[in-house]
Amino acid sequence: MSMKYFITLDEAFNIGMLLESPYEPEGDYIEVSYEEYIQARQYAKFNPETRVFTETLKLEPIVSPHEKMTEGIKNSVDTTSDDLLTTMELHMDTNAKVETSQSDGLLLMEMLVTIDEKLNQLLKPKQA
Repeated sequence: MSMKYFITLDEAFNIGMLLESPYEPEGDYIEVSYEEYIQARQYAKFNPETRVFTETLKLEPIVSPHEKMTEGIKNSVDTTSDDLLTTMELHMDTNAKVETSQSDGLLLMEMLVTIDEKLNQLLKPKQA
């Protein structure tokens, strides 16, 4: 069953709802083509007699920096010195549970030296 496309209009030809359905809906829906259905998302008015869209929708993008969006959350959270102390203790406790051996340190140093050598080879100008 193929899809049909419908829109609703008020008395002033303002576009209301858009509907995509294989069935004929009940109510004051006007059947439109797929192209008209897509255009209806961009326009505010539609004349069903002339099949012409008018008045482009003016959509303002949301341009609010992250800090402004999270400011309300930051202001609503009370931080006490006890909270900070608990965070520090948790951090120290986590670090204490991680054990590194001397061989781990040596392996890391060898890897860093190897990476440094490879980078120097890549960055060295090629000789013709």
